[in-house]
Amino acid sequence: MRLTKEKYERSVFHHFVKAADLSINAHSIRSPREPYPDISCRLNGQPYYFELTRMTHHDIANARGHHLSQLAHTGSAPPLRADIYDDRTALRQTIKRKAIKKYKTLGRPLALLIYLDGVFHPPKMPPSWARTILEDEGPNRHWVGIWLYDAVYDRIVASWS
Repeated sequence: MRLTKEKYERSVFHHFVKAADLSINAHSIRSPREPYPDISCRLNGQPYYFELTRMTHHDIANARGHHLSQLAHTGSAPPLRADIYDDRTALRQTIKRKAIKKYKTLGRPLALLIYLDGVFHPPKMPPSWARTILEDEGPNRHWVGIWLYDAVYDRIVASWS
């Protein structure tokens, strides 16, 4: 059975909440529809939103997706070109890609949760790299906090708030 996007995101979010030791009421977690962010919840008793996204290097993810689609439809595809995956570029691209979206928040705080799941990005990004980027990007965006969560190893890599 395949999980819906909403169920998958709530599952990632539940694990993140435990790893981050956040005081979120588990019964308050909801998946509202767009234009609202992915997760609505109560953090420390206050209404809060979280936008979730998988960390990816957009160009490499698109190339891999196209490759897999071609394999599924035709049974063959030319080999993927060799690319160098840069953790820092992927993290910056992920933040920028989400920052341009417009969300309806009803005045609630909005945080960004970026997760690594080993699909389009390898786990174990060095925390010092992530911290530097979050501290650089965070103040320039509309988020009240940004977390980078490694779902493979169930750990918070870095956060900014």
